[in-house]
Formats: sequence, C-alpha cells, structure tokens
Amino acid sequence: GMLYSKEYIRESMERLRLVWGEYGYIYADVMPSIQPDQKNKTVSVKFITDLGNKITINRINILGNQKTRDKVIRRNITFNEGSIAKSKAIERKLIALFIIFINGGQKDWGAFSGQ
Repeated sequence: GMLYSKEYIRESMERLRLVWGEYGYIYADVMPSIQPDQKNKTVSVKFITDLGNKITINRINILGNQKTRDKVIRRNITFNEGSIAKSKAIERKLIALFIIFINGGQKDWGAFSGQ
C-alpha cells in the first residue's frame, strides 16, 4: 500500500470527478470513507459517489458578444444541443472560444500559449 495522505485523497477525489464528468455527470459528488485499523496501523479508503443526473446541453445562448460574429463562435462549438455534456470537451471549447474572441475571430493559439 501507500502512506496515508490527505492531499492524495483530495487528488483522487478530483480525478474521479473528472472521470465521471466525461460520462456526462459533471456535478458528481465524491466523498471519501476512511476506516482506520489501529491494530494493523493501516487505513482503508473507499470513495462513495453520488452521480446525480446526467447533464445534457439544452440550449446554447451566446450573450454579450460584440466583437466576434455568432456564426464564427457556433461553428467552433463541436457539441450540439441535446448532446451529453462532457467536462473536458466543454473546458477545451471554452478555452478555444476565448482565444477566438480575444483575437477578433481568428484562431491564434500562439497568443494563448505564450509563443
């Protein structure tokens, strides 16, 4: 086994949330159940997960946009209304849309990556 670490427990909880987020459970709640064994000087850790509801994308609204045309933003969104929301896909698209927005509709990754 491994040495007990609160930080490792926290990281494991976040990894589990990310994994469930890829299946549409972006609001999954993960809680550790820690059972110490004084006799053997060990700790048993189990993770209890409440997935909640699978999240779907209902409607995509573009608000407050005055710099970039809506059709430029919409063609860069690869998920559709009615599809399952996946946390990493949403995160990647938000970063890409931010880059397009700050560059006036142009995909210039160098501006974001420091190149």
